[in-house]
Amino acid sequence: RENFTKAASFRSRYRLKGMLDEQGRAAMGLDMPPFTSDWLEGPVGVDAVATLQPSGRGEASLKLDLTPAKLKLSPVNFTKETGEKGSGDVLLTFSRKGLAAVPRIQLSAEGLNLAGGVQFAGEGGALRRVDITKLRAGRSDATGSLNLDPSGRIHVDVRGDALDASALLEDDGAPPDHKAPPMT
Repeated sequence: RENFTKAASFRSRYRLKGMLDEQGRAAMGLDMPPFTSDWLEGPVGVDAVATLQPSGRGEASLKLDLTPAKLKLSPVNFTKETGEKGSGDVLLTFSRKGLAAVPRIQLSAEGLNLAGGVQFAGEGGALRRVDITKLRAGRSDATGSLNLDPSGRIHVDVRGDALDASALLEDDGAPPDHKAPPMT
């Protein structure tokens, strides 16, 4: 839908509905985690509504059907298999320069309830912060944040009753003198 009057509440609104597979995600530039095959395999049903303002700012609300896809959250040792019911609700905000924020991410499946958001360094900038306001996945029940400061350091804060990070702590197969230092 296009509005041509100055008094309109938005300039353009588009509704897109379909399936997005690995090739489609790559064609849209979604070739980084969590869209890569080590996190997500198979098609995802997408029902998106994108609204653009005359300023070039906008937002896209996405309802996702994750049922046909395999979802792997390795950092918390959780996998949703293909065919198991799953859904998502994501809100993206953007400007003419690119993605500005992901203020809402909600994923649900059997054994999974995740909510959070993502912030970038300015419009179209690098990833700055990931907030997880709710994480119930398998044996994990936590909240937390990951901050990337301008110097490149990563600050992680995790709180809650349990965090199953066993997959992160497994032997990586590297020779003993090349293993990561122990986590404390």
